[in-house]
Amino acid sequence: MFERVDIERIINYQKQSKNGYWPCLYSNCNARAINSHIVQRNRYLKLIATDDNKVFVHETNFFKDPLTVFKQRGINQVLSFPGFCEKHDDTIFSSIEKRPIDFKNWRHIHLLCYRTELNERRKKEIVIKMHEFVLSDKKLRGKIDTLHRSSLIEHISGNREGIQDSRKTITDIVGDLNSNFPTCFEHFSLEMPRTGVCICGVFNLETTADQQYRIRLTGKPYDYLSPIFIHLVPINKETDSLTITYEKGKKERVKNYLKHIFGTSQQERLKQLSDLLFLQVENWICSKDFYIKNIKSRENYVVTMIERTMEVWDENAPMEFNVFEN
Repeated sequence: MFERVDIERIINYQKQSKNGYWPCLYSNCNARAINSHIVQRNRYLKLIATDDNKVFVHETNFFKDPLTVFKQRGINQVLSFPGFCEKHDDTIFSSIEKRPIDFKNWRHIHLLCYRTELNERRKKEIVIKMHEFVLSDKKLRGKIDTLHRSSLIEHISGNREGIQDSRKTITDIVGDLNSNFPTCFEHFSLEMPRTGVCICGVFNLETTADQQYRIRLTGKPYDYLSPIFIHLVPINKETDSLTITYEKGKKERVKNYLKHIFGTSQQERLKQLSDLLFLQVENWICSKDFYIKNIKSRENYVVTMIERTMEVWDENAPMEFNVFEN
C-alpha cells in the first residue's frame, strides 16, 4: 500500500505529533504540557536501568514491518507522556514525586492511576491525530484502498469511544481525591521478589468477547467499559510492589485476578502477570538483564505472540507462554 518514502512521512508526523504542542490536561488550562513520568524515573526506573540509564521497551507501529520491535531506550523516554503543564504537574503530584510512593496509601495509588489513565487518554489523542493525517494528506490518501480506509476510520472511532470512557474514569478518580475518601475505587497491594519488569497499565474488565456478546444480545454496546489498573513497580534492588485497582462494586467480577495474583504461589502469580502483559497491557518496560534472559533468545516468537494477541477476543483465556520463565 505505502512505499518506503510514505512510511517515513507517516513516522515523521507521528514523532512530531508526540513531541509537539499538547495542552495541559488540567481543566481550563491551555499551557503547554511537559513530559510527565507516570512513576519517578530517578527513584524507581533507575532500579532496573543500566548504568547509562537504559531499559528495554516493545514498540508497535502499524505502518512498519515488523509491527513490533524491542528497543533500548533511555528512562527519560519511557512511561512518560505530555500530560500537565509544569505548574499543575507539580501541584497535583508532589506527594508521589517529592517523596517515595506509599503503596498502602490510597491517595498515592489514586494519583498513580490518575497519571496512568491520562497517559492512555493522550496516547489515544495522538493515534487519532496520526490516522486523521493519513486519511487527509494529499500524498497518502490516494494510496489507501477501501479496506484500509475503513480500518483507519474504525480505529479513530474506537479511540474516541475510549476517550469518552476515560473521561468518566478520570472524573471518578478526581472525585475521590477531592472528597478525601475512596468511594469509587479500591486497591489491593503486595510486595514480591523483584522481576526486572515495570508495569503502569490499565485494561478493560469486559473482554472483546464480552463486548461482542453484549451487542449480539441487546443490539447495543456497553455504555461504559470498567477499568482495572495494574502497577508493578521496583521499590528496591530485591523487591517489587504490585497493585491492582478496580471499581468498587466490581470485586465479584475481578475475583479471578485477585485470586491468581494475591492468593496464590509466586509461580502462578508470574504466569498471570505474563498473560496480562501479552493480552491486556501495553505499557511495560524491562531491564536489560530480563531482556537477555527472558526475551532475546526467543524474540521472534515473543514478537509474534504480541502481534497475534492483538486479534484475540477473549483476553482472559490463559496462554501457554510465560515470559517470566526462561
